[in-house]
Amino acid sequence: MAFDKTGERRWHTVIPLGCVGISYLLLIRERIFPAGHDLTAMGGGFVFVYYPAFWSMPTMILSESAAAATFV
Repeated sequence: MAFDKTGERRWHTVIPLGCVGISYLLLIRERIFPAGHDLTAMGGGFVFVYYPAFWSMPTMILSESAAAATFV
């Protein structure tokens, strides 16, 4: 993957999770901003976007046996 060579795994995890947080914070103002269903769908979609980069991080930080234990 392209972000493996450049070390951008953290950004590929942080940006989608930031978008999830923003969309869920906007749900608090649903009375003012009446797009609650759209914000929920967008937040749910961004949750699945960060999975590939997130699950590749244990191999970057932990040893081989400890990283294998995180996936169980």
